[in-house]
Amino acid sequence: MKALVSLLTVGLLAVGAGCAHPKPPTARQQAEQQWNQVRARVKLQLAEQQSAAGQFEHVVATAGEAITLDPTCARAYIVRAEGQLELGNPSAAQQTIQLAEQAGIRAAELAYLLGVIAEQCRDLPGALQRYHEARTLAEDKDVDFIAAEAECLVALERPVEALTLVDEHAVRFPGDATLTVLGAHIAALLGDAEGAARRYRDALPLVKDGTLVPEEYGLLLVSAGRWAEAAAMLEPLLRTLGENASPVVRRALALCQLEAGDPEAALRTLREYARNAPEDTRAQILLAKSAVATGDLALARRSLEIARQREPRHPEVLLVRAVIQWRCADHTGAADSLRQLLQQRPDDVDAYCLLAEVCSAQGAAEDARNYFSEALRRNPHCTWAQAGLQAVAADGPGPIPAPVTATP
Repeated sequence: MKALVSLLTVGLLAVGAGCAHPKPPTARQQAEQQWNQVRARVKLQLAEQQSAAGQFEHVVATAGEAITLDPTCARAYIVRAEGQLELGNPSAAQQTIQLAEQAGIRAAELAYLLGVIAEQCRDLPGALQRYHEARTLAEDKDVDFIAAEAECLVALERPVEALTLVDEHAVRFPGDATLTVLGAHIAALLGDAEGAARRYRDALPLVKDGTLVPEEYGLLLVSAGRWAEAAAMLEPLLRTLGENASPVVRRALALCQLEAGDPEAALRTLREYARNAPEDTRAQILLAKSAVATGDLALARRSLEIARQREPRHPEVLLVRAVIQWRCADHTGAADSLRQLLQQRPDDVDAYCLLAEVCSAQGAAEDARNYFSEALRRNPHCTWAQAGLQAVAADGPGPIPAPVTATP
């Protein structure tokens, strides 16, 4: 009897052990699994084609079928979550990523998508954590993950850290301008114009067929007052873009030409565009200034009137109006325009100098000296004010005012 009991016990233990350790899959099961993986790859390829065509509802369905066929396929989860985000459904995308995590899948792309979701929900610290995780999982080999982390740092008002991150990793991608250009943006944000310019110069050879970097670099040079360099960058860009050039580029080039003492070139840059864009007040003002500099007061008046109808109290409208009035010996009108301007821009050195010229023309030498002195007080290097004071002191005619300019 004891032998029988022992034998039964051993048998029960053997049955229990069999339940605890499933049998390995049969050849048929392995074949079916492999076939499902093949079908999943086909479905995934189709989903990616649908994604390229913008058919995101189909993407979600097709990638979902791929996941059903092969729950270990990380790319299927990624494509499905991307499609759900494109459809504006971040909660569904998050659920897809959670399913991937439950399947034991941990991928840099999934962490990145969680960062995107967090950013859309305005959870910037959470987004930063996810972007950092994506970069770490990718072992710093993906530009997009590094850029996303840096941009998130900037959004969190940590631009110095962002610039350090970008500069440290830009050398890893010598043929890609993404991080170099991003570094230029951040440097400009930090007020480091020279650092931004250097990075743009480094990026230019990497984007020979692009227009964005030359445009941004050229506009940076304009803001720094480096007119010749800016024009050298913007002129070929304008020729390339033609009518597709942005108004900012066209105005910036005209400003460079005007500042460089070539108002005729500025007229060529602006005339036809301004004729077709009466709503562009800044272009009309620049055209009026260029016309004044070439002595075409009729064109200057027409352009200024178009600008004045839209923005009658725009400071630059008042300044150019005063120049035209001064040139036409309407001293009272010029003085009135300049005083209106100084109410808005009390530090406008050009306005003080021109007002001094008007006073000098009216025979009010003391007022002229006062206005030239005020201009020098605000800008000790103003050559116009220096020459004007000398002329007033010698009781001679005042100098002709230098061309005035405006931001593009």
